[in-house]
Amino acid sequence: MSSDLQGIKCLFSELLELKKSSDEDFQKNVCSKYSTFIRQLDETTSPSGVICNPRLKKR
Repeated sequence: MSSDLQGIKCLFSELLELKKSSDEDFQKNVCSKYSTFIRQLDETTSPSGVICNPRLKKR
């Protein structure tokens, strides 16, 4: 096998590892942001299901 082909295979393998790591980080980030979104939505929704403006809520 030529050194060019070995280099390409090595680079391809490294890129696959980076993609896998990136995909895992992306998934964790999506789950984290979704949880935050749901929590904030719950905080800004009144018991009747109407979304309230959090700036107008009495503290």
